[in-house]
Amino acid sequence: MFNIIRQTPFVGIDRRTGQPVVFVGSNSSQVGAEGFIMGSSVVAFGMLLAHFIYLVPTMSDPAQRRKTCYGIMAMGWALFLWISGTHAWKLGFRPSFYF
Repeated sequence: MFNIIRQTPFVGIDRRTGQPVVFVGSNSSQVGAEGFIMGSSVVAFGMLLAHFIYLVPTMSDPAQRRKTCYGIMAMGWALFLWISGTHAWKLGFRPSFYF
């Protein structure tokens, strides 16, 4: 919706090199591809969580269930680090957790 309302270009051009840019390094601008990539990453994280909740309990073999759980947790952690790292790079804020 942001891309439609603001009429942002899908890919930007770096002024120094002339190369296409998908992620803009400032927090005051954004290109369309950046929103799609970040949105898809959040959806992928949600799908991993859904597989963890709904797919894993249906497995009958405990060893296969354990391997699948560890794989899902590793992929989820890597995706979380990438999303929060991109967020910190773009906005300058680190995620804070209150437990």
